[in-house]
Amino acid sequence: MFCGGFVIILVPEFAFKKQLIKARIQSKMTQSEIAEKMDMKQSNLARFEKSLDSKFSLILKYAKALGLKEIKIAL
Repeated sequence: MFCGGFVIILVPEFAFKKQLIKARIQSKMTQSEIAEKMDMKQSNLARFEKSLDSKFSLILKYAKALGLKEIKIAL
């Protein structure tokens, strides 16, 4: 990915999380709604969505809050 003169390489975890964020937006769920389901503050969820590094357990919790039943990961 090229951004402002810099080449950005998305690590698999970030690319996966980016897809989850896209799913949240497409489902018209707000950060506040997801944060409530995850039992966390909206500001912490916003930080999670922006961070490049996240615990896999938190990513799974996010996916469950979206209502996903299955996740497929290709390496």
